Amino acid sequence: MKLLKILSYFFFIGFLFACDGDDPEVEPTAPNEPNAAQYENGFLIANEGPFQNGTGTVSFFDYSTNTVSNNVFQTVNNRPLGNILQSVAVHNREIFMVVNNANKVEVADAETFESIATIENLALPRHFFGVDEDKAYVSLWSDGTEGKLAVIDLNTYTVSSEITTALGPGKMMLHSNGELYVPCSGGFSSDDKVSIINTATDALIEDVLVGSSPVGVVEDKNQKIWVLCAGKFLPDFSGLEESGSLYKLDPTNNVIEFIFDFDDFQSRPSNLVIDSDGEHIFYTLAGSIYKMSVDATDLPSSALFSASLYGLGFDPESGYLIGSDAGDFVSNGKIMRYNPENGEKIDEFTVGVIPNGGFHFKENNN
Repeated sequence: MKLLKILSYFFFIGFLFACDGDDPEVEPTAPNEPNAAQYENGFLIANEGPFQNGTGTVSFFDYSTNTVSNNVFQTVNNRPLGNILQSVAVHNREIFMVVNNANKVEVADAETFESIATIENLALPRHFFGVDEDKAYVSLWSDGTEGKLAVIDLNTYTVSSEITTALGPGKMMLHSNGELYVPCSGGFSSDDKVSIINTATDALIEDVLVGSSPVGVVEDKNQKIWVLCAGKFLPDFSGLEESGSLYKLDPTNNVIEFIFDFDDFQSRPSNLVIDSDGEHIFYTLAGSIYKMSVDATDLPSSALFSASLYGLGFDPESGYLIGSDAGDFVSNGKIMRYNPENGEKIDEFTVGVIPNGGFHFKENNN
């Protein structure tokens, strides 16, 4: 079933670029009016929105009430966000919403969600990372022939320069050594590299060779780096030509310490996250969620729990795993909270259409 969902996703991609970036016909569904600091005590959920038309939306989970508000950006600003919302991030007390198909990043105030600016002319943006008060990066899939990071001037909300990376750069991670690690999955094709960036000079340090389609990178309690690689499809998408893999790197010289190969040639591992203590990583594979100690020398033999999740995150505030269920990819989806010790589902909430793993948690502000 997971493979079928993935294949459906690829088929929808063909329609994605014909979509109108903003759909004025979508009406807000949440009646909330903004008030001071209303959107700071909780976490944000990116809902991609319909593939063929419509708009992505942002949902907000409130820690104080354990409730979700939907369509937050549109409710506050009386206009749709655009198609398709890929991810959200918070930096400098501002919210950055990366709208992929509309080739832009919307910027809003973190307290009120009121619009501040729009960063435009970004070629298929994926993720935002704030470097300091004046600079940020946005990963771009560009035209598919090369990957790029757009360097954003946060004083003018414009692109000041670009950094070339491997193909299909994704969600970025700043290591404690000050270097930025960018997994490059290949975008519309396949790649097998993690691009490492010097954030002081905006220069590419090197591309580290890993498995096919690296889709996630995290740092553990020992400052080691973990890279999850999804594997490579056969030309007819009937299975995998190369199975998924998990790499452990020493950031001192970016030498590979361990390679863990998955033996599943039908399903791709995805959604790599790590707990607050940096002691356990979690990932999804074939309709199940797995938990693994960072000191382990073998992949886990059994799953923590079963669930077909489209996205996964770890909430440092509550200590819960957060999963997203995209359902039929047309109707509103759900998020679920799970106990990371035993996999017990705590509760679930209805959010927007196609909630993905683009969560932003309160303690992850950069």
